[in-house]
Amino acid sequence: MKKILKKIFYLQDEGEYKKVVFFGFGIFHIFNGSSVSGQICRKVIRKIRAVFGFKTSHFAQKFNYEIDIYDNDLFKFRKFLSSDIKTAYLKLIENTDDESIRTVSLIISRLRKSLLKQNFTKISFEASAQEKAQIRNIKENFTDLIVKLSDKVIAYKQYLLPSGGGGFFENTFYYENFFSQPQMGGGGKNIFAKDIVDAGAFIGDSAIVFAHHTNKKIYSFEPDLKNFAVLLETIKLNGLEGKIIPINKALGDKKEKLNLAAEGAGTICFYGQEVGNQVEAVTLDDFVKENNLEVGIIKTDIEGFEQNLLRGAEQTIKSQKPILFISIYHNASDFFDIKPLIESWNLGYKFKIRKFSSRSLILETMLICEV
Repeated sequence: MKKILKKIFYLQDEGEYKKVVFFGFGIFHIFNGSSVSGQICRKVIRKIRAVFGFKTSHFAQKFNYEIDIYDNDLFKFRKFLSSDIKTAYLKLIENTDDESIRTVSLIISRLRKSLLKQNFTKISFEASAQEKAQIRNIKENFTDLIVKLSDKVIAYKQYLLPSGGGGFFENTFYYENFFSQPQMGGGGKNIFAKDIVDAGAFIGDSAIVFAHHTNKKIYSFEPDLKNFAVLLETIKLNGLEGKIIPINKALGDKKEKLNLAAEGAGTICFYGQEVGNQVEAVTLDDFVKENNLEVGIIKTDIEGFEQNLLRGAEQTIKSQKPILFISIYHNASDFFDIKPLIESWNLGYKFKIRKFSSRSLILETMLICEV
């Protein structure tokens, strides 16, 4: 029995961390040097609370205003933030607005306060007054309005999603994919006559929102087969066949085969390890040229593969200057280096940094770029 359990549930050493593995999937990371069982219990309890939404007296009142630090954030930022980040910080906030500076400063301050402790135990922060108001507003105007229509379909406003496919996320539907954020001084771009590239389409949630913002097509790239199957369902449910073009490929900096491994809602790209399914990667520059696209928006949320995509989309960005919605929260390099990379191309982009998640410290942090 013990041998069987060890194959199902075990710890995998990764230097100063251990990965908790369940049925072959990495569930979360814990730190070496403190109580393993205690850390696992706390993390399992938090995940159960998040899934089932327990609401009990004092705990519920406190939990409503917690800002979580997600496990991957801890794992990928701790080493970088323990070094001198002065130059990287100043470069990141340079030529951004006050809200961007506040967002970046709050993220870094909270991460450093927790991650740099020798024995990390604290997993959340009390939300600020502004964040509490945001959480209440999202609950009243978004979360409470999600409706189950049948065993197979849920709805928010006019948008339909398959039940169990991933659900509605506030960044996509409450903030409508950040369409309140462009038009940063140049009056915005007329994207209604242009195509949209949705890189990391997941289950098609962003795509069905994008469909209301263009008269042309949305090209939705999703490499994971399970997510791609739900994406096809989402397109059909919303009657958007022909408007949303689903593509079971990854976007990178060259044409190649990638091995994929699923971790939670995201899909991680690997070069060497043969895990998960294998998928073809192409460059956006090649795809745009082959299909004669005029691109108005590029949105990326591809689990830390953003810089590869940008290198493979450089010519498209330089020639067409689309609005860019780039996820920068997956790792420290993306957080600090993507903005300087785009700036180095000298295209006249203006930048904003926004975090569109009420309950996380860094999840759904976006770099928004517009000429």
